[in-house]
Amino acid sequence: MAYTITTRGIGSIIFCIFAGVILRYVNIQVVMIMSLLVASLCVALNPLLGQLTFCHIAMFFLGGTFGLIEVGSNGWIIGIWQEKSATVFQFFNFCFGLGGVVAPLVAEPFLSKVHSRHTVIETIVNGSIGNSLKILPSTADTTVYIPYLLLGSLIFVNTAFMIISYAFSRSNISPGNSTSSDSTCSRRSELIIVAAFSAYVFFIVSLEQTYVSMLAVYVVENERLDFSKSNSAYVSAVFWLFFTLSRVVSTFASLCMRPSSMLIVCHSICLLGATALIIAGKWSPIIVWISTGLMGAGVSPMFATSLSHVMQYILLSHTYMSLVMLCVSAGGMMSPILVGPYIEEEPFVFLYVNLTQAIIATFLMIFLVVFTRGIQIRPAMKKK
Repeated sequence: MAYTITTRGIGSIIFCIFAGVILRYVNIQVVMIMSLLVASLCVALNPLLGQLTFCHIAMFFLGGTFGLIEVGSNGWIIGIWQEKSATVFQFFNFCFGLGGVVAPLVAEPFLSKVHSRHTVIETIVNGSIGNSLKILPSTADTTVYIPYLLLGSLIFVNTAFMIISYAFSRSNISPGNSTSSDSTCSRRSELIIVAAFSAYVFFIVSLEQTYVSMLAVYVVENERLDFSKSNSAYVSAVFWLFFTLSRVVSTFASLCMRPSSMLIVCHSICLLGATALIIAGKWSPIIVWISTGLMGAGVSPMFATSLSHVMQYILLSHTYMSLVMLCVSAGGMMSPILVGPYIEEEPFVFLYVNLTQAIIATFLMIFLVVFTRGIQIRPAMKKK
């Protein structure tokens, strides 16, 4: 299962590399329509393909098309909403979190006939499919293909709406042509900001994915916590609950708070949770529950808020967004590398990796805030 997730990540990275060029010469609506169409087919047919090779091919193109969709949709929001895009980004990312909560509830009734030891559920966030389910032989007593068909159909419905929209208006809205590049800093400073922001999103996505994908394994493998497998599922649900609620709060907070202030609050909450886990998360179940809520609440708004902060000073073109989403995809692939090989023999590595990533991300956040302090806000981003 981990190999198919890696294949999807590779597809996303490769497509993100070329996304800037593609979106420069092809109408963004056409790219979105084609990407959604391919994604709907890949999702719907994935459990019906039968052979692992075909599954890898489907996952590769699924990751690639979703990479294009994320780059295009983020650029679209910037192009349409301009100075109001901060709140829209928060709501946009809230929808991702809501999908992560709803998807397991929709899929669960169709998994009940399969023994739990044969089923792997792994949640992937910030712009990807919420659930990946181990593909079983076609002779197995399972209806696991039904949620795949439902999700594929939902994506196809979105495709139909996009086609209707394109029929009414074929405009090509993007950050590069919706307004001239009005960045108020030098080219050198602009590149430094983009590089620091790309590194930042790499670490916050890696932190998010490491925590949510390895939490259940940690609490079960750490015998001092005495968690059952069912309790491990519930503690993961706590993460998603606070993750989603935090995005609701941040959507409204973005109307009255500066992005830099919101980032400081988010990182303070996240560091509190990661530090509490290091201190007492080895032996105290209640600390694990509380810290999980803190981690979900702290990590959730970071991407949209940091994006809003950076947009105040530089125009994030499709080329820049391609680099950013490439780092998002790479960050999402880190948990199997950093924690996966060691967590069964040494569960505490989970705690140390989380705290290390939280600290690095905090330093990068501080750098972004301090470095942009003397730079004027772009005219297009000033409140009208």
